Formats: sequence, structure tokens, C-alpha cells
Amino acid sequence: MKIAIFIIWASLVLCGFWKLFVYSQTPGLQSPNADWPKGSKLTKNERGSTLVIFLHPQCPCSQATIGELERLMPFIQGKVKILVVFVQSENRSEEWTKQDLWNQVSSIPKVEMILDEKAREAIQFSAQTSGQVFFFNEKAQLIFKGGLTPARGHRGDSFGREVILSYIKNPLMTKSEAPVFGCSLPLPLEAKAPRRLENYATPR
Repeated sequence: MKIAIFIIWASLVLCGFWKLFVYSQTPGLQSPNADWPKGSKLTKNERGSTLVIFLHPQCPCSQATIGELERLMPFIQGKVKILVVFVQSENRSEEWTKQDLWNQVSSIPKVEMILDEKAREAIQFSAQTSGQVFFFNEKAQLIFKGGLTPARGHRGDSFGREVILSYIKNPLMTKSEAPVFGCSLPLPLEAKAPRRLENYATPR
């Protein structure tokens, strides 16, 4: 009897770990997009590159994204303009937006923080997932889109990090992309791409 109970318990534990692993490796949605959107009110770098990061203010996965941004700073500060956009849904207050993740970003020097009311900029850039990065050259051409983390909520070297660092050394690179891992952004229903709900975390 004890052996049977142990087998059942072990099976449940393994199943739980497997689901967590699959979840951590499941990327968020990315919509097709081209170069810097004409309707955006954000100010790009006219003399160099611009890095735009979209965040859900309550997404725990995005703490890892900001951690990776902190790792990048010594290599890109002064060379890349960095815009971190916090997407505020229509029915949420500014207080809901400016919490732990906001405070984490505010501690990073030379980063411009934007409160995106009613997700206007997220819609312009076709951003769908928290942690979504857009990296543009001085001509406002898209060089990279994707994420800065290797998995959901996990820090470490990633393809996105390598692309940005490589472009700083060799600005002749062509456009590339990578998966982005995070919660879905709080967008109006009409701006959301079709998705499978079980693949997403949606903070309250």
C-alpha cells in the first residue's frame, strides 16, 4: 500500500515539474511589424540605436527581463537610447502600474520610462507580450524583435542579448528575431492576437 501511494505521489510531482518546464519554455505571441511606426509618440534616437521594451506592470516573468537589461547597460549605455514602456490598461489606475517592476526599472540610470495609457504605444508597435523588445538602428529600421531572456522568468544569456551586443560592434547586421517569454500585455480586446489561453499567464 505504501509503495502504491509513493508511486502515485512521485507521478504527481513529476507531472507538476513537467508542466512547469513546458510553461517556462512556452513563448508569448509576437505580431508582424516593420520599422518604427509612424503613429508613435515615442522619441527615438536620431543619432544612434533605440531599444524599446514593453512591460505588463504586474508580470513577475518580466523581472528577469529587467535583470537582463541591467546586465546589458555597461555595454550599451551612451550608445543606445532605452525606452521602457509600461502598458496601462483602460480600467487600471496609475498606482496599479507604478509598483515593484516600475521601481526596479527606475533604479537603472539613463532609462526613459513611459506610462502607456490605454496601450496606445503597444498597439502602434504591435506588442503582445510583456518583455517584448524592439531594437532599431539610427534610421529607425527594425534590427531585432523578441525577448532578452532564454525562458519564462529565467535570466541568462539569450539570442536577443547577443544580437544587441553584436550590433554595437558591427552595425551592418540584418534583421532577426527570437521568442519572447512573458505575460500577455493588457491590451484592448480588439488589439489582441488570437491565442491559446493555457499558454499564457495573465496577472490580475
